[in-house]
Amino acid sequence: YQRRVRGRSAAEVMARGVRATVWVDTICPWCWIGKRQLEKAAKVVRLTDVKWRPYLLDPRTPAEGIPAIQYYEQRYGKEAAALHFSDKSVVNKAGAEWGLSFSKHRRIVPTTESFKLVQIAERMSGTEAADHVIEGIFEAYFVGAQDISSPQVLVDLGADIMGVGKQQLASALEDDGAGTQGETVMTVSQLDRQAKRKLRIPSVPYFKFEVDGATTTFEADAGSLDARVEEMVQFLNA
Repeated sequence: YQRRVRGRSAAEVMARGVRATVWVDTICPWCWIGKRQLEKAAKVVRLTDVKWRPYLLDPRTPAEGIPAIQYYEQRYGKEAAALHFSDKSVVNKAGAEWGLSFSKHRRIVPTTESFKLVQIAERMSGTEAADHVIEGIFEAYFVGAQDISSPQVLVDLGADIMGVGKQQLASALEDDGAGTQGETVMTVSQLDRQAKRKLRIPSVPYFKFEVDGATTTFEADAGSLDARVEEMVQFLNA
């Protein structure tokens, strides 16, 4: 990314805050890569707030899950599945460039519960805590091949990251993510439907940036994120 446009310094560009909303699925390897891309963007624009929102790639995934290799074989065929899980695949090579790896032993599981934890973290402790939680979920799933649909796995992970009691967190998860104060919030399913039907987000990861004090927004998928960040830097320097 460029650090100087029209003579302004990086510090001047960073003076204006940028709020980001990012739609992901926690079983999507490209979404973890997208998080790393966002962290790179944060070096040249000041992200004052990042909100993570659900986009469930396969809401019909059975509760018990499916071994990832089997899932890909059923959907795309054995040859395509073997290529996807090989070191030569596009996603594995892209992940390696960001220092990420994706376990072949993971299972494709429902992700609603994992997003409930992200929502609870945001509401209880703020967006920074939610960012740490979703990073922990990505790592537990892709590196540790853990079952991120399991409330026990999520409670252990969330309590450790957020520093809250496990019983409190377990109760919040049982409460459909509505929190201990009973505040009205959109459920994960409602947010997922909103992303697909109202916002018409085509794929994930998907990014939306709003600059403080401006009506201009910048939207991007993983492939166009670098270009959009450059446009934001240009905008901030205008």
